[in-house]
Parts: sequence; C-alpha cells; structure tokens
Amino acid sequence: MRVWKIATFGIFLAAIWFVVSWYKSQPSDHDEASLRADCETYAISPARTAEACTALLSGGDLSGEDRVNLLIWRGQAYKNKGEIQKANSDIAEVLDFDTDYVDALILRGYLRSEAGHYVEAIEDLSRAISIDPQNASIFKHRGVIYHRSGETDLELADYTRALELNPAYEGAANNIANVLVAQERYAEAIENLRGFVLRWPENPWFQGALGFLLFNHTDEYAEALEAFSKYAELRPSLATKYIFPAMVYFEAGEPQKGRKLIETYAEKLDEKNRQDALAIVRILQFLGLDGEFGQENQILYRSQALARAGQVEAARREYNVFEEKFGVSARLAVSEIILRGEPSLDKKRLIHDDDYFSEKLELFFIALSNLRHL
Repeated sequence: MRVWKIATFGIFLAAIWFVVSWYKSQPSDHDEASLRADCETYAISPARTAEACTALLSGGDLSGEDRVNLLIWRGQAYKNKGEIQKANSDIAEVLDFDTDYVDALILRGYLRSEAGHYVEAIEDLSRAISIDPQNASIFKHRGVIYHRSGETDLELADYTRALELNPAYEGAANNIANVLVAQERYAEAIENLRGFVLRWPENPWFQGALGFLLFNHTDEYAEALEAFSKYAELRPSLATKYIFPAMVYFEAGEPQKGRKLIETYAEKLDEKNRQDALAIVRILQFLGLDGEFGQENQILYRSQALARAGQVEAARREYNVFEEKFGVSARLAVSEIILRGEPSLDKKRLIHDDDYFSEKLELFFIALSNLRHL
C-alpha cells in the first residue's frame, strides 16, 4: 500500500512538473517577440495593438528608430480606436525625432483632414510626396483629401498619377472612374472602364458601372449586355441575371426579349417570395410576432402582383400602406432584391450609385406596367 501511495504521489508531481514546464514554454503577454507581433500588425484589434506597443515602449533599451516605429504603429491603433489626441501625441513625438518621417506625415495628414483642416492635411501629404515621389499610395491618400475638400480636378490628377506609378493599383482605378462619373465625363469614364475590366476582370463594380454607363449614355447595347452578363457572373442574383439585361433590350427596341426575361424574373421572384414567406412565418411564429405583421406582409406580395398585371397605381397604394405601417421603402414593385439583393431599401439612405440604379429601375417599372400591351 505504501509503495502504491509513493508511486501515486510521484505521478502527481510529474504531472505538475509537466504542466508548469509546458506553461513556461508558451509565449506570455510580456514575451517581447509576442508583443512585437501584436504591435506591428493590423490583423488584431487596435486595443490589443496599442497595449502591446505600450508594453514595448515602456520596456526601455530601444533605439531611436525602433521607438518611432512602435510609436507609428501605436498611433495607427489609437486612430483606429478613435483616440485622436493620443494618436496626435505619438505622431508629434515621431516628427520631433525625424521631420521627414513619411508614415507620420501621412497619418497626421489623414487626422487633419478628418478634422476638416484640409490645407494643413494637403501640406503634410505634399511634403511626404516630395520625400518619396515614387510612392503611389501617397498620391492616392492626397487624392482622397482633395475629394473631401471638393477639388475634384486635383483629386483626379492624383489618382491618375498613383495608377501610373503602380499599374496594379485597383483602388486608384476605382476612384478615377468615380470622379469621371461625378464630373459627368461619361465618355472618358467608359473608355477608362473598358481598360479596367480587362485589367481586373474579377472586379464586379467595374463591370456593372461599364454596363450602366453604356446603357445610359451610348447605343452600344451589345457591349452593355456583355458587361451585365459578366457582372451577373460575379454578383449572381435575380436582378443581375434578368432585370439589367431586360432594361437593355427595352431600350434597344427589342421588347419581346425584354418581356421574356421579365416573365422569367417574375416566376423566379414568385418562387423566392413563397420560400421567403414561409421562412418569415416560421420565424415570426417562433417569436410570437405572427399577428399584424404576418397579415400586413401579404400587402407587399399583393402589390407585386398588381404591378405585373399593369395596375401600377394600385400597386403603389399597397406599398404606401405597408410603408406607413413599417417605414419600408415603397419605391418600386421589384425593390426587394434588385439593389444588391437587399430587401426594401430606404431611398433616403441609398448611396449615389444606388440612386443611379434606381433611376434606371424606375424606367423598368414603367415598362413593367406596359407588358400586357407588348
């Protein structure tokens, strides 16, 4: 018995030793390598990044260059946390050490632009460019500040320069197209987008934007259909597959093709509505909310049926009833999934490109009411 107790105690001590040894082998919160990995990254929360950088900065024995590098990382983390005063303090210390520290100038310029100090922000970015004139990202950053200050020509010039310096800079290309559309320079926007879709064939925004610009501002209907087809492959939905090409066919004077797509869309939408309605009913029943909302939800589907029957005003009245009760957009009888698949979007909250889509879809709504006459 005594031998058994001694053996058991020995096993217990061995287990404790193993656990302690394993624990000591793991990197702790105060392990320098672990702290540095947490400080010099955007992959974790900014709060953890700031904590790790602070621990390293308080450890002493840092070179000047190492210290300012950690300050930049912590300043970025503070900025992402919304602690602007602390971010500015870290940036100021970096620039006291090195007045030409490019990352600090970029970060200070960003914070100044956020505060509405555009002149000072542009000065910071311009100074950074003078130090590193081949850095495409600095031109992109300054372009964003020009956008905020309303200087669109200078904004466009900076995005263009950024793309020249880095032909793979997709973000700069995206901004170039946005500025050209905002300036109503549609021919230039189309020409740029034709190049962009070849360079970035997997970018759905480029394909969709090209399709809508061709549809709205040219008679290049075949090319518009091709762009919408590629857009539908990248962003598959009932709208991208049926509605967008149908609009092109109506505009191109081929209503029979448009009608066929609309009829298919209506069948698919009815099927989806039935599936969604069943799912909604189950959820509402589970939550005990299947009373008034469950009844009024039928107004939404009835209005769609009225619209497809050509009774547009009746459909609008049904939507108005639904909107008054639940504050949902009543803009279009087909608004449930057209705009990026999101149900019942409120037009007041739409960004400018969705307003653009909405205008095109309003034409479809009118065409929808005339389907029975085609």
